[in-house]
Amino acid sequence: METTIYSPEDHPEITVVQTTGDVEFDACGSERLRGLLHGIIEGGDRFLVLDLSASEQVAERAIAEMVAVFARARLAGGDLVFVVNHGPVLKALRTIGVTELTLVLEYLDQAVDQMVLKAATPE
Repeated sequence: METTIYSPEDHPEITVVQTTGDVEFDACGSERLRGLLHGIIEGGDRFLVLDLSASEQVAERAIAEMVAVFARARLAGGDLVFVVNHGPVLKALRTIGVTELTLVLEYLDQAVDQMVLKAATPE
């Protein structure tokens, strides 16, 4: 798994985290991603887009770790949305119940637009 982290040029208040490759529940997969996500929240970023569209498989335990980060973002006054556009990962998110907690969108630009709206809404 590879991870790219950036803020869109026009929206520095949004942090996009993109994964490429399978996210396994091990030190190189979800443990690394969890550490990165927690570091982002601890660093003050509150509005995250987690783009899993280039990952064919994401371990369910890895998704559970992502939900914990989602909760921390919400506690900090922010939010997290997922970008998923294919079967196995979307099915796993539905099975765990993530789709009941937050938005799961098909396209990255949709997710960024949603986070921009949330970031602009006063607490």
